[in-house]
Amino acid sequence: MHETFFGERYHDKVRQMLKADNVLLPNCVIDADTNIGGAKIIVQRQLEYYEKAFENFKEGSMAFKKLQSAALYFLSGILCLAMQSRTSTPPFSIPKYKKNWDAKRNECITRGNLLVRELVKMG
Repeated sequence: MHETFFGERYHDKVRQMLKADNVLLPNCVIDADTNIGGAKIIVQRQLEYYEKAFENFKEGSMAFKKLQSAALYFLSGILCLAMQSRTSTPPFSIPKYKKNWDAKRNECITRGNLLVRELVKMG
């Protein structure tokens, strides 16, 4: 459903970025409207700031793939908030799932921002 925006197999890519399994981070959590919508808003606002539009990126191009990667990082950053909440209560409040989700969120958002800046430099 969201493959055009985030790329094929985006669920697996997000789980890999966050080093989370599909028990902690099922597809339904990734696809929740607030998470997907939040990531899309961040990407659109970033592009607007640099006077770009998602529709101007040709699907399959290097720039489009970079944009998808940025969107994945923003989505992963948003999901860190959900992971922080999920891992604070049973059954996920075990050492296997405990991580510094704040640091991971900052890392993901920073990487997303860097990718968007690279896109702007590409023209």
